[in-house]
Amino acid sequence: MNKIIIDIETSLNTTLLNNAEDEGLVTLPIVEDMEDIRNVIIKKVESKYKKQETVDKHLADLDNLAEKESAKQVSVYDSALNQFKTHPLFTMIDIITISDNGNIYQMSLNTHTEKQMLEHTFDLIVKTMKTNGIIFTFNGKKFDFPIMIARAEALYASVDTMYLETLCKPSSWQHQDLYEPYKFGGHKYTSLSMQLFARYGIKKVEIDFDSCTLEEKEEYAMDEMTKFQIWVDAKVKYLESQQIK
Repeated sequence: MNKIIIDIETSLNTTLLNNAEDEGLVTLPIVEDMEDIRNVIIKKVESKYKKQETVDKHLADLDNLAEKESAKQVSVYDSALNQFKTHPLFTMIDIITISDNGNIYQMSLNTHTEKQMLEHTFDLIVKTMKTNGIIFTFNGKKFDFPIMIARAEALYASVDTMYLETLCKPSSWQHQDLYEPYKFGGHKYTSLSMQLFARYGIKKVEIDFDSCTLEEKEEYAMDEMTKFQIWVDAKVKYLESQQIK
């Protein structure tokens, strides 16, 4: 059975987001500096209470109040930013890891442009589909493929997005999205690492995507693909036993 596995890693394209914010297309929550926060708190307290001793009492812990307000603003900002990190219009693909019939390799912004990575991957997908092969992903229908389509269109890549649009349909037998069907104890695990741990006892590799280098992310993605290959091999054996080709 001809099979490929595709997994992408993305990061926020801050240039696109900043441009959209400058043009008024998106609005991010404001995080004020500590001095401004202190002044706002002071004005609120002074407008609420007339007696100076009451004002002094409420402002006795001004620094702590300001720190709490700052933390609250940062939390709101981070929550809004996280939504843009997976938005096709404001994200970019920095790594694509592929297993082509067991041969695992990787493309990243260290070696390719985003457009080159997409064109290569699209070509491989089309080739696989035309030979009745199967494409495996983890959440490809809702994450990897929609982002790949959006980024290919944004970059005017020389690809035919129709093939990926077909793979996003529920009826597509050539796309095995392993995120969808597996549940354990009534719970659906929402990350590949959690799924692998549940099925094979493979421990999750910890990584801070906000602060890691591209090289660290490359190593992480290769490690995930190596583990993912174990799962796919088991899935292929099942499909072959069912004579699904």
